This record gives sequence, C-alpha cells and structure tokens, in this order.
Amino acid sequence: MSDFGLQSLPSLFYLAGVFIACFSSFLILGKRKKIMADYILAGWFLIIGIHLILFILFFSGSYLKFPYLLGYEVVFPFIHGPMLYLYVLCVTGRNPGVKIWLLNAIPVLMICLMLSQLFLMSPWDRLAVYQSGNNEFKLLSKVLKYLMILSGIIYVALSLFTVRKYTEGISSQYSNTEKMNLNWLYYLIAGIALIWIAVIIRNDILIFSLVVLFIVVAAYFGISRVGILNIPVLPDIEDTGAVDNEIVKYQKNSPGDEAIQSIYKKLVHKWYRKSYTKIRNLI
Repeated sequence: MSDFGLQSLPSLFYLAGVFIACFSSFLILGKRKKIMADYILAGWFLIIGIHLILFILFFSGSYLKFPYLLGYEVVFPFIHGPMLYLYVLCVTGRNPGVKIWLLNAIPVLMICLMLSQLFLMSPWDRLAVYQSGNNEFKLLSKVLKYLMILSGIIYVALSLFTVRKYTEGISSQYSNTEKMNLNWLYYLIAGIALIWIAVIIRNDILIFSLVVLFIVVAAYFGISRVGILNIPVLPDIEDTGAVDNEIVKYQKNSPGDEAIQSIYKKLVHKWYRKSYTKIRNLI
C-alpha cells in the first residue's frame, strides 16, 4: 500500500472508489430504457472515477511516469458542479436544452483556455513546471483555486434553488416516489457541498476521501433505495399471437412483475451492502 504514497488511508480505499464509480456508470448505461438523467448520471460517475485515478497518480508520485496527464486534474473539479445542476434539472422535469448545455460548458472551456499555455507544452516541460513551481503558474494556480471555490458555491446554490422551486410547484400530497427522488437530490447536493467545504479547507486527502464516500453512498442509495436501475424492458416481438399464447400458457407459473422487481432490488441491495462493508473495513 505504501507504493502509492497515500499514508492517511489505504490505497485500496481510493481504488475501490474508482471501481464503484465506473461500475455504477456501466450499470446505468446498461439499462434498456434510458432517459437524459441516466446519461448525465452515468457520465458524471465516470468523470468522478477518472478524477480519482488522476488523484491517485498525482499524490502517489506516479505522475512522474505519466507527465502528459499533468494539468488535466485542474479541469475536473469545474465539471462536477455543472453535472450536478444538469442532473437536478433533468430529475425535476426541466430537461436542459442546447442553450443551458452551452452556458454550463462555458466555465469549463474558460478554464481550459486559461490552462492552454500549459497544455501546449511538452509533457516533460509540464513536469518541469510542476517541480520548479514557476511563478507565473503559481499565480494562475491561486486564481484557479478561488474560481473552483466560487464554482462549487454557485452550482450547489443553483441546484438547491431548483429543487426548492420544484417542491413549491407541486402539490404537498406528492407520491412516495417523488419524495424519494427529492431526498435523493438533497443527498447529492449535501454530498457535493461537504466536498466543497473540504476544497475551501484545502486538504486534498480529505477532499478525495469524501469523494470516495460520496460515490459509495450515492451508488448504494441510488441503486438500492431510489431505484435508478429499472428492470430491463422486454424486447418487441412481431408475432403478437405467439406472445399471447405463451402468456396464457405460462400465466399461472409467472411470479409477477412486482415479485421479480422485488427480488432484483434485494439482490442489488445485498451486493452493494457487501461492497460497502468491505470498503469500511479498509478504512
């Protein structure tokens, strides 16, 4: 474990976060019937997984072997806020149009533009900048840190405002499913808010430890409680007569959709509970 140089927590803790983030992303993409929110959440989980990989490489000193990856770890924190906000918009029924996508992409593009001089350097020149602490890039680093904090505050506030507005716009007698979706969004917003508090404190180990806990809790709660994974939709069959005959033939033997869905959720819940227990034992 010391090979990674992460002494505060075992390296397997962070690697487990990478695995769960990527695995959850692929599970969501494996759904037969996907909506825009599914694509955004799957993409966000995958981005979190890649961000964790960059963190492991950077703080373990392994970035010396991969200098061409330097600089990209600065861009990723500016992506999480927009992804949260876009996901909240989709879940609350306000599917973002092209304009909203472009508006939320502008901050990320601006950060890439600010780092363009660094990206245009050769990998070994970038490595020299990181090791020598070039004064010009020191100033840029300070500016980016403040922009990162501002980005987190703005997007957490926007997401919270969107959920509150949605809650006020619907009847107080909303269904249990809507309540679970609202609680799910509040958990996501609270998790990101905690991570940004760690960003303000500027403790990288604390930040990424919270990121791992965030992805574990989000995957566990989202899949086992909220049900972001649905039962796959049965494929269409042209011969409807044959289908009707099969339904009549096996109708008495079928356990029913509710029973199948209940069993499926219990299996997923059991799997995530075991994974969560293993991760807790690593801490």
